Amino acid sequence: MQQVGGSVGTALLNTLAASAAASYLIGKNARNSAVLVQAQLHSYATAYRWAAVFFLAGLVVSALMYRSGPERSSPAETVPVSASGKDAGALPGCRSVRFGVAGPAFG
Repeated sequence: MQQVGGSVGTALLNTLAASAAASYLIGKNARNSAVLVQAQLHSYATAYRWAAVFFLAGLVVSALMYRSGPERSSPAETVPVSASGKDAGALPGCRSVRFGVAGPAFG
């Protein structure tokens, strides 16, 4: 899924850059190399500005979604563990799994 998101983001920025270059060249001599260089610079600057806007929007969204404080878990999120340290009712050879925590679940 990350590859799809990365390719869509790249395609979007490329489209914005191409549109910016095309709009810069309207009414200018497109055969002049200095004008073409300025069009390229304008397109790169436009793509970088939009990338910064997307980055800042992602920063705001992630900051709004961030929860501070200790992790709150409900009893349904954990597998019961007996006093011996083994899962209550677990299959032999299986480890306890706590959902929502990063890391390998089995091993």
